[in-house]
Amino acid sequence: MKITDPSMLHFNESLKLMGFGDVSNISKSFLDYHNLILEWNSKINLISSNTVDSILERHFLDSMSVHLVDSLLNFDLMEDAIDVLDLGTGAGLPGVPLKISHPNWKLTLLDSTSKKIDFLQELCSKLTLKHVNFISDRAENAAHLQAYREKFDLVISRAVADLKVLVELMLPFCKMGGAVVAMKGGKAEQEIKMALNAINVLGGGDVQLVQTSDYQTFFKGSLVVIRKIAVTPENYPRRVGIPHKRPITDLS
Repeated sequence: MKITDPSMLHFNESLKLMGFGDVSNISKSFLDYHNLILEWNSKINLISSNTVDSILERHFLDSMSVHLVDSLLNFDLMEDAIDVLDLGTGAGLPGVPLKISHPNWKLTLLDSTSKKIDFLQELCSKLTLKHVNFISDRAENAAHLQAYREKFDLVISRAVADLKVLVELMLPFCKMGGAVVAMKGGKAEQEIKMALNAINVLGGGDVQLVQTSDYQTFFKGSLVVIRKIAVTPENYPRRVGIPHKRPITDLS
């Protein structure tokens, strides 16, 4: 794909409609990102083969929809130099698209697959993104390390897992006064109900739901926003695999 490709021009216009104004300075980064995904996807499974032809819309614009929660946070996503963790980042989604448009953010990308971290390191080097850190580990392990525990203003995830599982992995990384944002599908309200006990146990507070389809974005789903109001008990998250096998809400 080239910078003059109709799909790229449409992508730029969509960013402008989302409030990003002049995007000429970041278009090349998104183009290089797109092309590098295509190059690497033949080696490792970064994205589904069903979405290879719609990376700009299905993955990049989806990621940018995180901006719809800006008014619900204690900081300004556009202006503040916040510490952000992208949990289960895979191909760098949603973290890298957001970092491209917010160079002042300090971004940490976490994924348990080392080859995906290799891709992300090459990507961030190619895009000359600064203040990006990489964690090749399971969230259940990394969340107990002092360097990461309750250190992030914002924890984001596009990972495919029930919310009652995700909150045990996300909230321990989030600092007091910060928030976690989980990108979910059409069953978000049901997932929230099932996760309320876990959210309370883990130090989460108010839960708010943003339906992104109301804003005509390409991400036809929901954003679940949970504020961190209390310290997460030190025994969470539990050891690898347990949050998935026995979610907190299922404990007697």
